Order: sequence, then structure tokens, then C-alpha cells
Amino acid sequence: MMGNIVKENSVFLFGNTIFENGFLGFLITFLITVIIAKIFTTILEKLVDHAMKKDARASMPFKYLLKILRTVIYIIATFAILMNVKPLQSVSTAILGATSVMTVVVGLAAQETFGNFIAGFFIVIYQPFHVGDMVNLPEKNISGTVIEITFRHTILNTVENTKIIVPNSTMNSAIVEDKAFGQKTYIRYLVLSVAYNTDIDKLERVITDVVINTDGVIDTRSAEAQEKNLPINITVNEFLDSGIQIRFPFTTKSLGKSVETASKIRKALLVAFRENGIEIPYQKIQIIKDNM
Repeated sequence: MMGNIVKENSVFLFGNTIFENGFLGFLITFLITVIIAKIFTTILEKLVDHAMKKDARASMPFKYLLKILRTVIYIIATFAILMNVKPLQSVSTAILGATSVMTVVVGLAAQETFGNFIAGFFIVIYQPFHVGDMVNLPEKNISGTVIEITFRHTILNTVENTKIIVPNSTMNSAIVEDKAFGQKTYIRYLVLSVAYNTDIDKLERVITDVVINTDGVIDTRSAEAQEKNLPINITVNEFLDSGIQIRFPFTTKSLGKSVETASKIRKALLVAFRENGIEIPYQKIQIIKDNM
């Protein structure tokens, strides 16, 4: 009887010189800690996935918070496991005790990095722009589509399909023009010149017909204006030396779509102007030959 008790105790006491509760206790603690950490991270990931299905643009704070919480969970789990290893207890305690000193030292050595981290945190919380937005930084002469926001920086994809990495501190302090901040449509303006002898009423009809019949253009006129076939908003922008400068808007689904549509409108206008006798003024050089 006593022999069985000794054997059972020896199983639990095996490795107690190294592990706080013996090797078996350490193994149980290790497995429980890992399982709990995994459960917490899985729950957080599912919450983020659920938020992304509802609104991918609004899920950015959750993704950012997930990275932070996942890191914290794994750090806590690691320390919980190390505290059960006797030789490492003093090391773990020393690390925890030196945390404040390390924070000051690291903070002084990496002020810029922490500045970017804090800036990234505020970007995520207040969301001045989202992944997928077309942004422009006039002061830095930088523009592109936001493809990723990390702890340290924001990555932009330019129209030349190159990647620009901008520190979050710059994105947080600079003036940022967001060309897709909650807009469901994008308005673009075209400017052109016509001769002074142009029939303005006829010009309005031709431009309106071309614009509203161009693929990709959204007709934003009122139902009454569409029924009466009234022209779009065409303004005389300026009187130039060679002709009249005309300006008019058109609406598309996105900024990228507007670039393609603008080209289609220009091509169609060239054809329509020729067919309707509308002249686009251009510089002419007259050469007079001297026979002397």
C-alpha cells in the first residue's frame, strides 16, 4: 500500500527540481496555457472576420486591435509558462522588474518608431482614410491608393503601380486629400475651348448628348431635367485670346473609372464637334514668302 503511494507521488514529483510542480504539472500548465491563449485569439479573429463581412472598411480598428491583443496574449502566456520553470523564475522576475527601466531606454532610443505606432493607432481609431481610398498628400507631392495600414507605416499604390511606404507620423500630421471618403460617386470636370463664333445652345446640346451617352457616366440630372432633355451644367469658364473656355462635370462610380471615361468623352466630342461644325481653336502659324 505504502509502495503504491510512493510511486504515485514520484510521478507528480518527477522533475520538481527544475519545474515548480514537477514535469507532469508543468506539462499540464503548458497545455492549458496554450489552449487558453489559442481560444482567446480564435475568438478575436472570428470577431474581426464577422466585422469585415459587415463592412470591410470599418473593420480596420478591429484588425489593428487584434494584432495588439494577440501579441499581449502570447507574451502573458509565455511568462506564465516560464514562471513554472525554476531556473527561469529569477530571470522572468528580473525582466518584469526591469520593465520600467527598459521602457524608458527603449522609448528614448526609438522615439520615431513609437511616434509612428501612436500615429497609426489614432489613424485606426479616427479613420481619416480607409484601405482602398485614393489619397493625395499635396505637401509631399505623394498620391496613391491605400493598400495597407500597419503599426509603423501606410502603404500606397501609385498610378504607375509602384509602392510608396509613408510613416504613420507623416500621414497623421500632413494634409491628406481623400478622394473616396465615403463618396458613392466621383465627379470630374473637363475643360475645353471653342471658337468665339460657336452657337452656345448648340454646343450645350452636343456636349450633353455625348456625356450622358458615354459608357460609365452616371446621369445625375433630376427626373424633370431628364424628361425635358435639359443640358448638363455647362459653364463659360473664361474668355481666352483664341476662344471661349468651357467647363462641365460628369459623374462616375470611382476615381479610376473617371480617368477612363474622360478619355472616352474627349474622343466622342472630337467626332461630334466635326459633325456639327464646332471649331476647337488652336494656334496657327502663317508663313509669308518674300519674293524679293
